[in-house]
Amino acid sequence: KAQVAEKRDRLERGEQVLARLKKTQEEVSARQSDFDKLQEVIPQDAGLPVVYELIYQLGGESGLVVSSIEGESLEDPARKVATLAFTVELIGSYEGLKSFLEEAKRSARILNVNTLSIVGEGELPGALKMKLELFAYANP
Repeated sequence: KAQVAEKRDRLERGEQVLARLKKTQEEVSARQSDFDKLQEVIPQDAGLPVVYELIYQLGGESGLVVSSIEGESLEDPARKVATLAFTVELIGSYEGLKSFLEEAKRSARILNVNTLSIVGEGELPGALKMKLELFAYANP
């Protein structure tokens, strides 16, 4: 009788664990869209070239010319996220800059503007030369 009771107890505990696992699986499945969004915001192995392309695209769509771009990847194993640091020089109008920043804000990819400096572009009347320090992130 003791063995039967012990086996019945083990079976009940196993069924409880299985029920919890099924519930957890359902919760994860319900949140799959959140996981997919996270993958877009901080993609796996999307390094410098992908972000270069994004910056050029945002510049072009905003009517700005990317005159130079430099970047480096700063990996921090403790944080498990690589920081991609960029210095970008753009030439164009103030309206173009506003559009660039608005589009960057709406981008699925996180782009943080750390610094921004603006000076008049002497060679082109009415044009501005803008220098931005940007950060993006990747899942190494």
